[in-house]
Amino acid sequence: MGEPFIKTLTRSALVAGALGIVLLLALPRHASLAFDFVDVFSVAFCFTFLGHYIDRLLLALPGIRTGVGPIVRCGCSAGSPGGCGAT
Repeated sequence: MGEPFIKTLTRSALVAGALGIVLLLALPRHASLAFDFVDVFSVAFCFTFLGHYIDRLLLALPGIRTGVGPIVRCGCSAGSPGGCGAT
């Protein structure tokens, strides 16, 4: 069962607010500070909010699963004896 919609909405808004501040400082400005923050917050919110549902949709497809942690990050195959760096 998924988490409640309001929890997803709140988490996405908080992350988008923090990401919006970072993007506001990193991107060039074209209007007032408030209008620029609304712009970057809107983009960040779309990515964080819709990204959650796209992730859930993709994980619902058969044959798609999450990674196995360090094995996936270092590029080793799951069947290699001894983990990463083993021959």
